Amino acid sequence: MIITLIENHPDAANYRLDVKPRKLLVYERVGPDMEAISSLFTSFGFPAKVAKERLDGILDEVSRFSPLLRFTLEDKARRIFRLERMSFLGSKDEWAYVDTGALDTLAEGMIPRMGSETLFEFDYDD
Repeated sequence: MIITLIENHPDAANYRLDVKPRKLLVYERVGPDMEAISSLFTSFGFPAKVAKERLDGILDEVSRFSPLLRFTLEDKARRIFRLERMSFLGSKDEWAYVDTGALDTLAEGMIPRMGSETLFEFDYDD
């Protein structure tokens, strides 16, 4: 379910999933996105399609990814997870608690919000 949500995200190329024994971590690409870079190239006369094709491979090789969401298994028998998001407030980045529940429910509430300011709203059960 979480993989499908990420794959179906409008900016799926900007996210990676790391699966660990008791944790799932979602990483977000740091830096300019493909659209911003390809528009720069088109402003210099490169056809948009050519710029996007050439940049696709390069970005995948050189991009850095930063942790964004962490799902930690809290109760193995009941399959309950703790959801945290990276907090960028203050002098150091740290994990901020969001909610606890079933993985599918947590993922459905948070993954579609990646890339928008609503990700940082704690009450995502609209």
